[in-house]
Amino acid sequence: MDKSFEAQLIRIDELIRELETEYDKCLDKKTVSEKAKVITHEVIEKISNVLDQTARSIWEKYMAVNLSDIDKKKSKIYFPKSKDKHSFDSTIGKWMINNLETSYPEIYSFLLSKQPFTNGDNKWLEIINILASQKHIGLTPQKREEITHIKISSQAGTVHLISEQVRFGPGVSILGAPVDPNTQRIIPTPGVEEKIEKWISFVLEGYGLDALEFCRNSYNNVKKVISEAESFK
Repeated sequence: MDKSFEAQLIRIDELIRELETEYDKCLDKKTVSEKAKVITHEVIEKISNVLDQTARSIWEKYMAVNLSDIDKKKSKIYFPKSKDKHSFDSTIGKWMINNLETSYPEIYSFLLSKQPFTNGDNKWLEIINILASQKHIGLTPQKREEITHIKISSQAGTVHLISEQVRFGPGVSILGAPVDPNTQRIIPTPGVEEKIEKWISFVLEGYGLDALEFCRNSYNNVKKVISEAESFK
């Protein structure tokens, strides 16, 4: 692999590790830090940049030599990250190559095969394109039901318990609801509410995707794209 790409991939991997550490801190505090948002955006932006540099590497290696100096100056090289064929053709057209499909069929097929509109597994590429151009990344805490926090309510009032911090023996009841000593859970009782909640991850707003998992998967995907791009003959 080209040393420049190798160095950038190493940096992205470092950022993802830093991101994981920051997410853990945020989950403990139950808040989304600005640092978490910044690092998430930085990872996505760098992945987008590496893709564009991959496109330029292909263009310079196989195509630029056949272009006039004027066309070289006019060209704008970006890796297509397109939701439809029209957007794809528009991006490729800026490479200043007449009929890329017939002039460089292997490269054309490679680029086309990576597009979201040709394969649903490539949706990550469209999301990278959108988020990389945004100034801010929206992150939302995701919750799931867990045996962690118990809220017990009755006419007598409300009691909040953290299950990891207390243990109840036989014969204990709270606000009229008996506690099962084996499970440490409240036995269902009319008039008593038990709610259990814990933050487990952050999701990308508007996409419902786990942010850290998306960054990791996109990192692995971009490594494959680079590897395939370097295999052209």
